[in-house]
Amino acid sequence: MTTTDAIKKSMVDVENILRQYPDLAGVTPFPVNSLAIRLGYKIVYTAPNLSAMESSFSGGVSINDKIIYVNISNSRQRMLFTTAHEIGHVVLHADKIEKTPLYDPSITYDIAGQMDFQRSIAAGGYNEIEHEANAFAGELLMPFRTFKKEYESYKEQLSNDGLLYHLSAKFGTSRQATIYRVDLVTRHGDEI
Repeated sequence: MTTTDAIKKSMVDVENILRQYPDLAGVTPFPVNSLAIRLGYKIVYTAPNLSAMESSFSGGVSINDKIIYVNISNSRQRMLFTTAHEIGHVVLHADKIEKTPLYDPSITYDIAGQMDFQRSIAAGGYNEIEHEANAFAGELLMPFRTFKKEYESYKEQLSNDGLLYHLSAKFGTSRQATIYRVDLVTRHGDEI
């Protein structure tokens, strides 16, 4: 799937879920906790026991128990993205991950397959469901067309750092996620 196709797919996926909750559409920063609750999920903020290898744990989801786990030691922006990412799994992949073992904060693993994902990256592969959940989270928090319009409106008036700060604050996202979205807009904005 091309990057443009992935962006378009995530736009459709998010539009489909927001049709059910139109009052959430267009709200920035996006109220991910409200959406999770409306989908019937409880959010549990936890500080799991992590080995050095697993220190990148951000969150997980238990489809059976309807719980989204979020690492509370991350920044607020990272926790928002993690929650949006896990909602992506709920919306897009519930049938694929429903039989995953339940998360236990005293055990060092991520039920959404974080360690398998890290191993596949190390081996030069990529886990498609993680990519889809990231694309969904990006679109949920920073809707492509809205983000592009905001970027275009301010790119001439603000310095690069000022623009990144403005966009991060408006959409409630980390600098890293914002830079990634700016890159997508500048490289693929004319195709969307």
